[in-house]
Amino acid sequence: MHIEADHSYGCVMAPLPPELAQQVMSFAAEIPDDEVYTDPEDDSFGREDKPHITVKYGLHTGNPDEVASLLAEAKPLKAKFKGISIFDGDDYIVLKIDVTGQSLHAMNKLICDNLKVTDTHPTYHPHATIAYLRKNENDPEYYRKYMKDERFDGVEVELPEVVFSGTDDGRTRIPLTGATTARRGMRHASAPLGVVSRLVLAAEFGCKSRRERGC
Repeated sequence: MHIEADHSYGCVMAPLPPELAQQVMSFAAEIPDDEVYTDPEDDSFGREDKPHITVKYGLHTGNPDEVASLLAEAKPLKAKFKGISIFDGDDYIVLKIDVTGQSLHAMNKLICDNLKVTDTHPTYHPHATIAYLRKNENDPEYYRKYMKDERFDGVEVELPEVVFSGTDDGRTRIPLTGATTARRGMRHASAPLGVVSRLVLAAEFGCKSRRERGC
């Protein structure tokens, strides 16, 4: 769901594996342009181009060390895709894939219980955004044709890492491989945590604006 740009919060999100991400983007590409909602002043709408599952949006911290330390013992997340549904926004409709997974809820709670957060939407409903759709006053339920698609139903996926998008727009990969491996994997020589990851992620992943896409 859309978070207004005047808020600046951190976010933990789990990127979908490349093959599955491509399938989500291919689905989005099938939607006609005249049904896709865009905003000339905010390019974070439209079709989702970095499919992911949001674990938690609303973190006050911008420090990746703090998040990585909290998740140091976390194992890969497991998720199962359900049906396609929508979220009705003020000016648009979010087309999304609903997701279930105890580990997603557990990590969401871990973050909420141990870090300072603002709950923009207190009830956690994990999902993967497909695209933002225009509202159609002449046919207000036209989007139901997409909800009948069953291509993702029952798909199970393991998510081996999360990405922390900080309040300063920096982005850091956090591998979910357990305490020992995770700590080794997050540091490179004497570089501060996340420096190498940020250089890569700035080009290939993350929010296009200050609000977290598909949250």
